Amino acid sequence: QQVSQTDLITNKRTITMWSDELDPYLTLLDPNGTELISDDDGAGYPNAMIERFELPITGTYTIVARSFGSGRSGGYFLTLDEAVE
Repeated sequence: QQVSQTDLITNKRTITMWSDELDPYLTLLDPNGTELISDDDGAGYPNAMIERFELPITGTYTIVARSFGSGRSGGYFLTLDEAVE
């Protein structure tokens, strides 16, 4: 899923991924494809959360949502919310 910073320029955002079928793992990539931050259990095991992250430059960011364990698949929920200070 891609997120444009145009909508996020003055706000920090929180990305959360949760599932009952796999061990969620999140990675946020900058517009150049460089990993900025990742998380495995930030929302409490087994769920992932990148919390209150401020995007450093203008551009299109990529959220990589996958399972921590290789070869695992299943349904999941992914949210992108404005972070509350």
